Amino acid sequence: MLIRKFKRKDQPQAQEVILNGLKEYFGFINSALNLDVYDIEKAYLQEGSMFIVAEMDGRIVGTGSLTKISDKNVAQIVRVSVHPEHRRQGIAQEIIKNLLAYARKMGYKKILVETTKTWIAPRTLYNKLGFIETHEDDEDVYMILYI
Repeated sequence: MLIRKFKRKDQPQAQEVILNGLKEYFGFINSALNLDVYDIEKAYLQEGSMFIVAEMDGRIVGTGSLTKISDKNVAQIVRVSVHPEHRRQGIAQEIIKNLLAYARKMGYKKILVETTKTWIAPRTLYNKLGFIETHEDDEDVYMILYI
């Protein structure tokens, strides 16, 4: 498996991995809520941000992004998704570790995560990596990691 920076040619496969994951969890895709996925380069390749992919045998099997928040010391991990056939192999963990390494390099001090509170596997993984759940609402749980 190769973890690398997103390239423009990755757009169709990366988009498919993310959207299929959303469809799997929600049963449908609301395109209006996920406009960022249709232009990853525009949404996630800004200064201080990074979008990476996990590649196996020439196919994108995982994605993840670190996005800069308005506060210069804070970033958020978003769009971590792994193709169903490749889950439970440590791919999401490697993606997150790579994003955290980039965050340290960029000088971020706080990393935020928001995920659906019923998604037990992602919550467990983030907790394993040191994230602390700060609060939740009806749908989501919010986490933080100080680095």
